[in-house]
Amino acid sequence: MCSLGNAVSNYKTNAENLLNKGQSLKDFVHRFDEVNIMLEGEATTTGSQGKIATGKPGNVIFFPKGKSFTLDNPDYIMAFIVNQRPSLDASNV
Repeated sequence: MCSLGNAVSNYKTNAENLLNKGQSLKDFVHRFDEVNIMLEGEATTTGSQGKIATGKPGNVIFFPKGKSFTLDNPDYIMAFIVNQRPSLDASNV
């Protein structure tokens, strides 16, 4: 992991955060706002109110802090992810 001010990039694969083909995140809640820009693959999200959206390459998906959602991954997805996180202490990165 490297840090530049408050920008952080995890350039190494973190297997705990990867979804394999056919896996889902059920009733997941982010601790901070997140924006995903879909690059490859397709994912279907279902919000806590039942609203369904399908993300395809070029789509931008916003996940608000504290809101529950389910993400279904029928094949695989690759996305550019931006998070609104609290300030980081560079010594902890």
